[in-house]
Amino acid sequence: RFYKSQDGSIFLADREIEEIPLKEYRELFSVVSQEIYLFNDTIRNNVCMYRDFSEDAIRAVLDEVGLSEMVSERGMDFLVGINGALLSGGQKQKVALARALLHDRPVFIFDEATSSVDVESEQEIWNCIDRLALTRTLIIISHRLSTIRSADCIYVLDGGEISESGRHEELMQRHGLYHRLVTEQAQLEGQAQPEALAERGRES
Repeated sequence: RFYKSQDGSIFLADREIEEIPLKEYRELFSVVSQEIYLFNDTIRNNVCMYRDFSEDAIRAVLDEVGLSEMVSERGMDFLVGINGALLSGGQKQKVALARALLHDRPVFIFDEATSSVDVESEQEIWNCIDRLALTRTLIIISHRLSTIRSADCIYVLDGGEISESGRHEELMQRHGLYHRLVTEQAQLEGQAQPEALAERGRES
């Protein structure tokens, strides 16, 4: 509901979303996007969003996303700078994920949530997301198709329309757009890997 629907209706559990009070509606969702905004404040306040949570609860989510070592070194009251300028891209994303976990909403939306982080941070974040998927509803928006292989249902968008839907195995058997995209992406990643190894060799 950042934008008002121009046509048709969207329902959530048999209720049209426009009829649900906005505050009530937004309390259902936690969003972790590609572009993270952090306040020029402490790690604690960026995770809590100035709400009252116990120290143990805050430390638990920071540990779950892999930030316990950084917090041990810098402390919970470390100032992150304007929009997290004193943190790495991976650390910023983990703070955003910790924030989402702490507020514990029924539905989590991950919008290209790992597209700008390093490989190690990406793996840690996806491990956390995999655990979260056991107890919550997750909506994952991604161009990195390897990250959605285990989804219960994958929707393939083409020109703003849903062209295919189903599990990974089903879509691969249809040999449609999803199959083509997965195959092309795998080939590109396979070609990039030797180049990356060669680059590391030159650096060493």
